[in-house]
Amino acid sequence: MSIKRVFNGSGASSDIEEHVEDEPEEGANEEAMDNGANGTLKRKRNWYKLHQKQAAYVMLLERTSAGVLSRGVSEEVSVLTKIPVTKVLPAVTQSVSQDYMINFLLPAIRQRWPAAERGTTIYIQQDNAKTHIPVDDPEFVAAVQADGWDIRLTCQPPNSPDLNILDLGFFAALQSNFHKLSPGSVDDIVQKVQQAFDEYPAERSNRIFLTLQACMREVLEQLGGNRYKVPHMRKEVLQRLKTLPVTLQCIANFVKWAIDSLQDA
Repeated sequence: MSIKRVFNGSGASSDIEEHVEDEPEEGANEEAMDNGANGTLKRKRNWYKLHQKQAAYVMLLERTSAGVLSRGVSEEVSVLTKIPVTKVLPAVTQSVSQDYMINFLLPAIRQRWPAAERGTTIYIQQDNAKTHIPVDDPEFVAAVQADGWDIRLTCQPPNSPDLNILDLGFFAALQSNFHKLSPGSVDDIVQKVQQAFDEYPAERSNRIFLTLQACMREVLEQLGGNRYKVPHMRKEVLQRLKTLPVTLQCIANFVKWAIDSLQDA
């Protein structure tokens, strides 16, 4: 005889006595009741019917948030209760990068890009990590040329993090806002990253792009070198005075000298 707690559809529970063991679900395996190699006793696993598990999760859902609960939801119960399950990718590979760029990045660009500038060439810059796709990846090239768009993939110069807008300032600023939100579970991390992104002010992004232009100018003056300090322009002061430029000017001779140095290399 055994005493089991059974959940009904309303979330209530009751203890009942049964003289038979639970039958395992179809296709399920049971652990035998025997002594292990070290003399410890292995217990038989308790198998619950699908409707019992569903009722249990519904009851738990009433007491906690879906983001916390989803960490322990199995696949079949997730489908029935419509509770999302967040999984961490075991590794980021070229195929994963390709999938995200084609199915997430490109649609986002097409949706948000100004209609008046649709005919212009759009460059997607990536660093030189091995997990990134080649600039001439056939599936990516076919996807970017759809519907008359001119989107091209390029790589930043090696050992030049200042030429990447994300490494230059955006990631650090976003991470600072993210940690202030005190994330907990995996689902909470996803939510708080999205919140930090949504709350990031656009004018600060504009200032980072100005810093990027200033770094590009320094690279030209160094004839491709990176031994310089990131320039400071007192952008916040200029913005308050409404004199913050949109683009920075570069001396023509610096551009000519940099081009000539490439030809001599």
